[in-house]
Amino acid sequence: MAKKEKSCELVCWYQAISILMIPVLVITELIAIAPTSGTNGLRGSETTPRKNRINFLELLRGEKTEYVLSSEALSYMSTHRLPQHQLQNLSLWHNRVFKNKEEWLAAIGALGIEKDFQVKTATEGALLGAVLASTLSGYK
Repeated sequence: MAKKEKSCELVCWYQAISILMIPVLVITELIAIAPTSGTNGLRGSETTPRKNRINFLELLRGEKTEYVLSSEALSYMSTHRLPQHQLQNLSLWHNRVFKNKEEWLAAIGALGIEKDFQVKTATEGALLGAVLASTLSGYK
């Protein structure tokens, strides 16, 4: 991936987080561990060999293993063009928490979400929902 594309991707993540109105301190922490160009990994306390959105969101989620189908998760999936019929099926589980990856993959598999792109998009959305749920729960 070109340096300009990585920079754009970081800006897109920042914009998405800003739109969701996460407090400024949380945004600062997210940016501190965001994927960066010119380094071998992620800035922050942990790095892994994988460099993709799912890995990034898993790192943000920390030790938790949940996948959350929140409004933000469904909005993410819609924005990233998950087919409408799959979105409708997933929306029936609005605000449901899946306790781990196996439960999540079994659930979306039962809905016929099996193509790599669709699994990736749905998983990114549910991970984003989990990150936001755990981040915002501290502010209730």
